[in-house]
Amino acid sequence: MLDNINFEVEEDDLICIVGPSGCGKTTLLRIIINLEQPTAGKVLIKNRPLKESLSDLGFVFQESALFPWRNALENVKFPLEIKGIEKEKREEIARKYLKLVGLEGFENSYPFELSGGMKQRAALARVLAKDPEILLMDEPFASVDAQTSNKLQEELVDLWQKTMKTIIFITHSIDEAVYLSDKIIVLSKGPSVIKKVFSNALPRPRDRNSLEFIELKKAVMEEIAD
Repeated sequence: MLDNINFEVEEDDLICIVGPSGCGKTTLLRIIINLEQPTAGKVLIKNRPLKESLSDLGFVFQESALFPWRNALENVKFPLEIKGIEKEKREEIARKYLKLVGLEGFENSYPFELSGGMKQRAALARVLAKDPEILLMDEPFASVDAQTSNKLQEELVDLWQKTMKTIIFITHSIDEAVYLSDKIIVLSKGPSVIKKVFSNALPRPRDRNSLEFIELKKAVMEEIAD
């Protein structure tokens, strides 16, 4: 349950939301993308009602949710087909974003031929292909090993710096939140409220072993545990 959650996200921000298991992080994201309805309150995007702004949003799930009968290129083309973009342009856009996420050369590979990290890259490329202003990401790297997760985090920061999309990122990993974010929103146990907001001005690229990184990570962990 969420209770009086109220925050603003600036354009180009990379926000991470953390909190205890079951506090409603995913529910909050689903409300933002209109997959669940709040009992009170509203979501505004540039002061417009959510239903008028859904085309501005892109959602990356915990699992890649790729179509198994389509190869990587065809998966990325799918939202472009729905939008009615002509064939040659679809091909150009899909190849562009597969290259951007590091999957150039794997266009003809099917999901069963891709590693977990590669599937998530393809899923991200598919969302980026529709060119949303805001990316909502629900623990997209949770299902891969730690080494792959760290690599995907590095690639996400690089991609964000190239595209300057606004990103709202849900994670259980405090390390991940400190590595990625401009701002960390900490939710309390349910009924969840915003317990604290940490600004994160650590210089990029971030060193996970630096004293400043470790101190911020410790402060966020203590806030969640308190």
